Amino acid sequence: MDNPRVLFERVMDSMVRAGWLHSHVFTEGKGHHLAWTPEGAKLAQGLKHLAACYALHDRDDAPYLFYVACQEGRLDTGHGGPVDIDPEIAEFFRQCAADLWLYGDKDGLLALVHIINGWCPDAGTGIVFG
Repeated sequence: MDNPRVLFERVMDSMVRAGWLHSHVFTEGKGHHLAWTPEGAKLAQGLKHLAACYALHDRDDAPYLFYVACQEGRLDTGHGGPVDIDPEIAEFFRQCAADLWLYGDKDGLLALVHIINGWCPDAGTGIVFG
């Protein structure tokens, strides 16, 4: 992965353009702060669940391999052959990647999974409306 901060900011900028975030800032000593939109929060929560179900944070190449599998509709698990991916799950992941212009972007997809894993809003996170 390239410089993580630069890469994360590139993906977060895409999240702003796509309407997932209102803004994001980085403060030395404090890190990133993301201002989620309601739609972005919903998408992030869906991605976080998907990433956990498919272990997308277990290996650096997992998000990219899952992206490729979503194009084909089958995931090669390496344990007894490929398994079908639910078409709705595949479409959701493809659409998220498309929204953020992460078509086949190995580093960008990895950064997205890290961002979602680290900054996904939960019940206690303030969501910015308007």
